[in-house]
Amino acid sequence: MMSSIQFGRWPGGRTHAVTFSYDDGRKEDRRMVEIFNRYGLKGTFNLNSDMLNLQDRVSPDEVRTLYAGHEVACHFATHRFPTRCPREILLREVLEDRRRLETLTGGLVTGMAYPFGLFNAEVIEILRACGIHYARAAVSTGQFTWAPNDWLQWHPTGHDRSVTPDTIRRFFNAPVWEAAGRLYYIFGHSYEFNSPERWAFLESICQAFRDQGSDNLWAATNLEIMTYVEAVRALVFSVACDRVRNPSAIPVWIDKDGKAVEIPAGQMLSL
Repeated sequence: MMSSIQFGRWPGGRTHAVTFSYDDGRKEDRRMVEIFNRYGLKGTFNLNSDMLNLQDRVSPDEVRTLYAGHEVACHFATHRFPTRCPREILLREVLEDRRRLETLTGGLVTGMAYPFGLFNAEVIEILRACGIHYARAAVSTGQFTWAPNDWLQWHPTGHDRSVTPDTIRRFFNAPVWEAAGRLYYIFGHSYEFNSPERWAFLESICQAFRDQGSDNLWAATNLEIMTYVEAVRALVFSVACDRVRNPSAIPVWIDKDGKAVEIPAGQMLSL
């Protein structure tokens, strides 16, 4: 009888993952990054490169060190409404944001969050041409979906204000048939944590993920989630599904008969 093989295992064979996405590069990012670091969590921070010198933003000089270990992504250079811009302005907003942020970080910047959560077919076309690989929208799904069909229309689970002890318990305590491949995708703005109560709330969220996730939770940036899922999707199986080849440069895991199986990078494995 053919084995039951399915996707849904995160690195290390984990069944759950969490990722955070925060916009605008406000000065409150400093405290948020410190909290994430303390709890072993990761965030993607979507910056407007033309606005980093404003008084309420982080400074260009601190971008590389502040966000080390996290991800910096685009958010339009000047935070314009994407669906109201001529194509020429859209190209500048995306390419200039990428260019400047890559200079500041010394890395590659290929992710994005839509300003105001707005996009259309033309915006998506331009993002593809500009080398953007994924873009976060702002419609909360309330779901813990493993991966979107289109990375340029990636909707999060929900705003951080929707996170409660009950939703975190629901995330971890899923029925057996849907336990693997769960992703909690949280978004918001660090400036909304403008009181001691709100900062205490964030710490309680982080504590809950660390306590309930134990060794079965992968904390990742948005880009790390996308990169890993695409590597899993690139696996090549034999017709009988008794052999599999991993053409990617990273190891990935699949679920075989309820158990995690690692497929090393660049290798073929008998199942």
